[in-house]
Amino acid sequence: MTKKCLNKSLNWVDRYTPQLADLRNSEIEFPTLRGSFKGRYRLDENNIQKFEITIPANIKVTFVVSDSRKKIINFNDQSLTKHQQEISLIPGDNTLVIK
Repeated sequence: MTKKCLNKSLNWVDRYTPQLADLRNSEIEFPTLRGSFKGRYRLDENNIQKFEITIPANIKVTFVVSDSRKKIINFNDQSLTKHQQEISLIPGDNTLVIK
């Protein structure tokens, strides 16, 4: 589910909560007025989830991890605290690995 709004600084703000069920992989690309938004998802045989997300400039995205207390999360090659449920993505390339 994604929610969009325009904040006071005229930047688009998105909130992304993936609901993938039994999906093993997925890719999406769609244009926006500020550039293309690209997303790629893979679930490997060890149940490790990998998200690769490219965000255009001037768009802010919050990625929501469900039940983050039971997971190890790496964001752009850095480990995050286990209880961090919301992750602010940056314009450009982002990689999230959830174990």
